[in-house]
Amino acid sequence: MSNSMLPVYAAIIAAALAVASALFTVTRQQQAATLKERQQVYAGIMGKKHLRNQLVVSRFEALIFSDYHERRWRLAGAPADSFDFQEAQRWMHKSEDLALEIGRTNQSLFESIGLARATFTSSPQLTDLTEKIYRFGTPRIAPPPEQQDQQSLEQWKTEAVKQLQAWVEREYAQPTDALLTYLQQNMRTKL
Repeated sequence: MSNSMLPVYAAIIAAALAVASALFTVTRQQQAATLKERQQVYAGIMGKKHLRNQLVVSRFEALIFSDYHERRWRLAGAPADSFDFQEAQRWMHKSEDLALEIGRTNQSLFESIGLARATFTSSPQLTDLTEKIYRFGTPRIAPPPEQQDQQSLEQWKTEAVKQLQAWVEREYAQPTDALLTYLQQNMRTKL
């Protein structure tokens, strides 16, 4: 090796180190951007989970309360000018309004879940967890039996609300919590 080639070798080594340094910097920046995007997706799903759960409980509680007041109205002989009849209608309208809000919240939640599927490494477990949220059901609430007294009607309402809350926890909250746990555990996987 001649001394005249030393500057050339030094230039090549310096260029290689500069390229390696630039690649390392770009890679770290991409990893940081991916991590930030994943954290935002996680936070979005977390916030929408609580909103969705509350809206679903509120919507179906409104149906329960509507049925409750309608049955009270019938027990009273269906008077023309009745507070219970007005309440039954009010709760029914509230339920309808909440259905539209649930639709908007689901759209936003499903967009966030789509982003999770795009930003996290694809896996059968991620697919399974997201599908459980996409394929949500609707609670079935039996109307109060025809022949009930006021006390039995109160018990029906209380029990229906408890069953609804347990159903929402099982069918909505738990699958979303499972996805959130998975996302948190895989936040830094393959950045």
